[in-house]
Amino acid sequence: MKRRTWLLSAAGAAGALVVGWSVLPARSRLGRAGRPWQAKAGADAPELTRVVLNGWIKIAADGSVVLAMPRSEMGQGVHTALAMLVAEELDVPLARVSLEQAGADTIYGNVAMLVASLPFHPLEAAAYSEDGAVKTRPTTIRVGEWMVGKIARELGINATGGSSSVADAWDVLRTAAATARASLLGAASLDWKLPVAELSVSKGVISHPSGRSAHYGELAKFAAATPPGEVTLKSRKDWKLIGQSAPRQDLPAKVNGTAMFGLDVRLPGMLYAAVRLCPMLGGSPGAIDPNAALAQPGVERMVRLPAYAGSTAGFAMVGKTWWHAQQAALAVQVDWQQRPAGALDSRQIEKELEAALGREEGFTFYSKGAVDAAEAAATRKIEALYRAPLSGPCHAGAHELHGASQRRQGVDLGAHAGAANGGGHCRPGGRGGAGGCEFERDAAGRRLRPAAGGGLCGAGRARRHGLRRPAGAADLVPRGRHHA
Repeated sequence: MKRRTWLLSAAGAAGALVVGWSVLPARSRLGRAGRPWQAKAGADAPELTRVVLNGWIKIAADGSVVLAMPRSEMGQGVHTALAMLVAEELDVPLARVSLEQAGADTIYGNVAMLVASLPFHPLEAAAYSEDGAVKTRPTTIRVGEWMVGKIARELGINATGGSSSVADAWDVLRTAAATARASLLGAASLDWKLPVAELSVSKGVISHPSGRSAHYGELAKFAAATPPGEVTLKSRKDWKLIGQSAPRQDLPAKVNGTAMFGLDVRLPGMLYAAVRLCPMLGGSPGAIDPNAALAQPGVERMVRLPAYAGSTAGFAMVGKTWWHAQQAALAVQVDWQQRPAGALDSRQIEKELEAALGREEGFTFYSKGAVDAAEAAATRKIEALYRAPLSGPCHAGAHELHGASQRRQGVDLGAHAGAANGGGHCRPGGRGGAGGCEFERDAAGRRLRPAAGGGLCGAGRARRHGLRRPAGAADLVPRGRHHA
């Protein structure tokens, strides 16, 4: 075969595969039922057997429901909202749904967030018109969302943001819960030799008019091997939880102080680092005199930090406690250098932006109606210039931006943070905000992700603020030596 012929054939085959893949529906995000696994509930407590019905739902021996939670709770109530979707379809009280940190599988990726990032105006992309009627959307929007949704499904990017958590989970979690419910009903039907249509569910208990009944925990093992058959979601008129006010599941622990935030992580032999970065964008540290800081008790060393991921360069002081590290960082004498191009000036930046408005056409994001004609026919024109600060202050965390990394013999073993993207207690090598996920467990055997203190952007950038900068990874300044 000639080389040209082979290349053309390969290109044609690749094109056919791409076209074929593009017309197929996205892969299911349901996950599979699995074998029962056991999690110890503490030294003095009995073991709880949890049966995996799909990638999102597990049933405990007592009939309670365990939901795999891939989103970070940052005060927005997502842990309650997503649990409500599951409780609704499974017909269990909300208090009977507990959360467990989801793993690194791509089924937990946030598809809705990537689809929402497409450059379409919400009024164009909406499936309903302003009067509530179903409308026909432009082909470009439908094709764009279809393709991006398929790609996002394969990427499996686990992120929390853009008000997308409920939108992404709306169909997936309700379908997962409804599928689990169908399998449980099917298991009861087969075990009792009674028609499914004659069975009913209330508060996690399946019953029959004859008097037979069993809670989910008693049927879970059988249900894991029972095909769900046709799965139907609840009709809106049958909703009992969705649309109702519900108590926030995360609040009690935050009120009584038992909630674990990223700053609460404690590791064996842990040291603390306090970071100081150049306060001028584009600047850098010049001469540094750490002698006074290194002479303080409890201070271990100084670590230089190069500019990384948009932050400025600086240094960190490492100590036995946070207080030691923080006081040492403040005691360091440093000559901060301005960027080579000169200092940034807010007023000058504002003038340049205003000038650009007059000389550049810009990009029309959305257009509706004959604007030019309306302006030409207007008897009076009103112009106004609105200014707003950057959104950064609005996303500032209620806690220090932080991260804890664990190293042994120069090897990164894991990272811990209250992060929005993947986040949690993570280990290198997999998906997640800090590179993979291997989560600790609490006394009840539940895997944990530290809570984030309301810092949406800060919480999502754990890598920038510590997880990629473990103490000891940069130039070390031993105690008593000057390094500039």
